[in-house]
Amino acid sequence: MLSRSMFGSLFISLISAGCQQQSIIQEECLDRSYVHPYGLEVEADHWVQCGRNGQVVSFLQDGSRITQNYADGMLEGESSYTFPYSSQIQCVENYWHDKLLSQTTYDASGMPQHAIVNSDDEIRTITTWYPSGSPKSVEKYDRHLLVTGDYYTPNNQRDSWVYDGQGERITRDYVGNCISLDTYKCGELVLKTLFYPNGHPMEIAPYMDGMLHGERKTYYDNGEPKAFESWSLGQQNGTTVIFQNGEKYSELPYLAGKKNGLETRYRDGSVVTQEITWLDDQMHGPTFTHTGNNETMLCDWFYKGRLTSQSNYESFNLPKPKN
Repeated sequence: MLSRSMFGSLFISLISAGCQQQSIIQEECLDRSYVHPYGLEVEADHWVQCGRNGQVVSFLQDGSRITQNYADGMLEGESSYTFPYSSQIQCVENYWHDKLLSQTTYDASGMPQHAIVNSDDEIRTITTWYPSGSPKSVEKYDRHLLVTGDYYTPNNQRDSWVYDGQGERITRDYVGNCISLDTYKCGELVLKTLFYPNGHPMEIAPYMDGMLHGERKTYYDNGEPKAFESWSLGQQNGTTVIFQNGEKYSELPYLAGKKNGLETRYRDGSVVTQEITWLDDQMHGPTFTHTGNNETMLCDWFYKGRLTSQSNYESFNLPKPKN
């Protein structure tokens, strides 16, 4: 198969900048032939001098073949990519004056997997299929906003949809297992729920402007809570509650994505066992370890993550004299 990393690079380049994929192909190309519109193979210089019209066939290091059609030096019509060491087509693209109009990828048996049709610079329709050939999803986007979407089971039953930017999207793997449930409002994702193979939720996360925003909840595959986190526009802020065996184990404060403040650890969900001072993701300050009756048992001091003494900690934190 065409290597995933290379194909991903080609795909991104094609979507973002049309024929800029040629620079990638040049680096990977072992051999290239040029075909005149009348079907005759010609030398590269002659092909260029005649206006860059016809077909270019490139053979890549991984054994795949790329066939591209040109008119006046611009990509025009169909371009195709094969699987390595095979004549089986993996990807077909259609161009008009170097502009990518559509792209369809196929599996090794020739069944379509994924297609993008660009209606104009901002509107695109994305279709996916199951290995059987039945539709998996059909989505229409206006720039980054999801306008409409229809989502199907392997039995071709529509089980979720988005209309006018509102609704829910069930995402399934290629055998039909539910991976996630997404809620959309005004074309944007506002809530995402991920699932384990057994159907239990793995994560429930709210979003705003494409970023985590609100309380993110994660769970173990048996349904017990794992952690409840506070997020603000893509950064972890506030108190994170960590669970063990279904009970609260830790309350850990975050600021700008880093541990900052006093973490409290518990036994049996309510008995305080330890209090740890954090600064910028490092233990910094006193750490108190408690007995079961909540009496202070031990105090350790840390300076920027390293165990030290209280006197050293205090001396390190003295303000430096001004010159």
